[in-house]
Amino acid sequence: MSNMKTLEEIKKEYPTLTCNGWTYYSRGEKISSRDILKCPKEFKAICEWLNTYIGHRKTINTNSSSYGLKHTVERAIGHYVCNGMFIAAALACGYKMKYWNGPNCCFAMSQKDLNKFQYPNKPLTQGGPPLDRTRD
Repeated sequence: MSNMKTLEEIKKEYPTLTCNGWTYYSRGEKISSRDILKCPKEFKAICEWLNTYIGHRKTINTNSSSYGLKHTVERAIGHYVCNGMFIAAALACGYKMKYWNGPNCCFAMSQKDLNKFQYPNKPLTQGGPPLDRTRD
């Protein structure tokens, strides 16, 4: 997709997005994690999967949050992916988003397409190794 945003553009547009998802507060404490720019391979793999298999829709799909969808991608590609990297990739691919709660959000993604990859059609745990080995 030529009009797809880069990881750097997503970081600039959404400065509160970290690898774990949206920065939020719990009991007055800021909950955040590492920089999304540290996982470029994850970003690329998720974008490729989304662009290949998951269609857009007009309305936000609240059947699965970004956290649930990250597990769908893990099972499909056989690698661990972060919630925030899923969010960054979905935003880069142009899916409409609605904030949900904590670090999570929902997207306007085709449920019919997602059903091909979601439980009970696929085993629940197949995370696999991370694509970006450098973790801090």
